[in-house]
Amino acid sequence: MNNFEQIKSLEERYKDMKKRLGENHSDTLTALNDLAVTLRNLGYYQESLDKFEQVYEACKRILGEDHPETLTALNNLATIFIRLGNYQEGAVKLELLYEKSRRVYGEEHPDTLAILNNLARGLCLSGRYEEALEKQQYVFETCNRILGGNDSLTLTSLNNLAAILGELGRHEEALEIQKRVYETRKRIFGENYPDTLRVQGKLAGSLFKLGRKEEALRLMEQVLAAREQILGKDHPETNKALTDLTTMRDGSF
Repeated sequence: MNNFEQIKSLEERYKDMKKRLGENHSDTLTALNDLAVTLRNLGYYQESLDKFEQVYEACKRILGEDHPETLTALNNLATIFIRLGNYQEGAVKLELLYEKSRRVYGEEHPDTLAILNNLARGLCLSGRYEEALEKQQYVFETCNRILGGNDSLTLTSLNNLAAILGELGRHEEALEIQKRVYETRKRIFGENYPDTLRVQGKLAGSLFKLGRKEEALRLMEQVLAAREQILGKDHPETNKALTDLTTMRDGSF
């Protein structure tokens, strides 16, 4: 089943649930959330936004603001705002969500740490680097202690830490961290796994900023080839890899 068929199938499932059970039934909301998550995972962020908003508003109304499913829905909505470039709105929602999660689950619960990880990333993208660095260091250190160095959240938080260091001009430190994350993800998940390819792209960016252009180009060419093979030439992440490679070649990266 290709991407279009997968989305079409989920849309039909949601419409069927809504017609038979009503829009507020838990199975209907699950079907709508599944559709939103799939659209997001395939890179169709704008299309997923209104669906995540519908899920969040329904959960809040039916289950209450502090219910675990409502918190999950708010997290999904906040991260979509971040991916769409609306960093301020995303950070506001993540700050609200973090306080709720800390109260409901506790400060060191994995869900709370994942939210704080997203918040630190949002702050970084908003240009609030020092705030982001403090929070990201705490997330990584806590995840590493509780979940272990090979856990996906630990690796994600470490990769985000590298991104913040890069924004602060600490490219050598960022590069060493990205190498560590890349090798670990490649060993655990494989070289063509989406998160492995994302880290490889970030690693290429750090190499370029350190003047190691040939190495950077070679890595980014590999990322683009893998994206084209797995996702197709028209996918948003393929387009991003192509843009990064083009700007590296012309020196404007």
